[in-house]
Amino acid sequence: MSRTRDQRRAALIDPIADHLLAHGVAASNLRALAQAAGTSDRMLLYYFADRDDLLAAAFARIRARLDAALRDGAPTVRLPADRLTETVWALASQDALRPTMELLLDVMVRAGREGGVFADAAQAATTQFVDWLADRLDIADAADRRRQALRVLATIDGLILLRAADPNGFADADAP
Repeated sequence: MSRTRDQRRAALIDPIADHLLAHGVAASNLRALAQAAGTSDRMLLYYFADRDDLLAAAFARIRARLDAALRDGAPTVRLPADRLTETVWALASQDALRPTMELLLDVMVRAGREGGVFADAAQAATTQFVDWLADRLDIADAADRRRQALRVLATIDGLILLRAADPNGFADADAP
């Protein structure tokens, strides 16, 4: 790919990521993604091999944004699992991160049903998040730290799911 083509491709990813965060995967056919990016679906296919290639690039951008947001709001010291869960839930519950967390949960569900780009994105997001959590847990043994990071992530994902089921209810009221 030429430098100009690479630059244009890169410029298309942010508005597509924004569209996915605002409208979800279900409302993101190629035509809707093209409209969000201010181009045609044919031009998207010039820059991306297919919809899966486009989604993979957008999911990678969303993960990079999440990583930056978590890094900015993360504790600088290692914490016990319960305190880290509280801290991460407070971050994930912020209005700015809520769409990201909900989209990633949708991607994980689709990974089980559809595989492909969703399975790749879910695996990448899970690995990234577990590694991030493990780096912040105050547990000496690396294997125990990773197991506990998985538990923290499962708790956060469960709370996101509960919040989606009842946006004004028990997940926010009874969160860690």
